[in-house]
Amino acid sequence: MSNPVGPGPHQTHRVLTANEVATWLGLSEPTVIQHVPNSRIGNEYRFWRASVCALFPEVEPVDDDDDAGVITIEELAARLRLSTPTVRARIEDKSIPATRIGKAFRIYWPTIRDRLAEGKDFAPPQD
Repeated sequence: MSNPVGPGPHQTHRVLTANEVATWLGLSEPTVIQHVPNSRIGNEYRFWRASVCALFPEVEPVDDDDDAGVITIEELAARLRLSTPTVRARIEDKSIPATRIGKAFRIYWPTIRDRLAEGKDFAPPQD
């Protein structure tokens, strides 16, 4: 049997958009959002590449060997493929956990990665 997902964004990005997963799998975005493990960050859906690949046991495991521990807002924005202002807004509303050090914020990437991998949403904490 041929590789059902074929070459696609799984080779270059660890975090995928709904449109990328839909195109990759040949499905509609609503179908992908409903049936593929995802995380919601504000109004955006993001998919952890390894979770999408896990739907297809015949796909080779993904190597994530460059997972730096602590990253900047700009690095997180690049990894999540969101704008820096969007990431800042999610940090300000506490949807994305971050630590303020002086005037700068730092994010512990494994926490974000694990939340994505588990398909948990990024929602502000309830008071």
